[in-house]
Amino acid sequence: MSQCKTQEKVYISGVYPNPADDQLNVDYNLNGNKSAAYQLLSITGSTVIAGNVTNTLGTLHLNTAQLPAGIYYFRLITNNESVVRKVIVK
Repeated sequence: MSQCKTQEKVYISGVYPNPADDQLNVDYNLNGNKSAAYQLLSITGSTVIAGNVTNTLGTLHLNTAQLPAGIYYFRLITNNESVVRKVIVK
């Protein structure tokens, strides 16, 4: 009998407000992973904000006040996977 392993999934349950003005909030759940890195990427792929999270569940508060208006991508990265959400800064 073979055993089937389920892969842990990382979730971004909310990105708000979207579009963002001065602050972007990201609700996440690492679902068993101990840590993750995050990045806010410009449309050209440049990293404009980056950091790490060690809480398995929480909300990130990112200051977007100094960013030019445009489309960005928020990425949450663990050892096994990466989750991306589109964000607009106005």
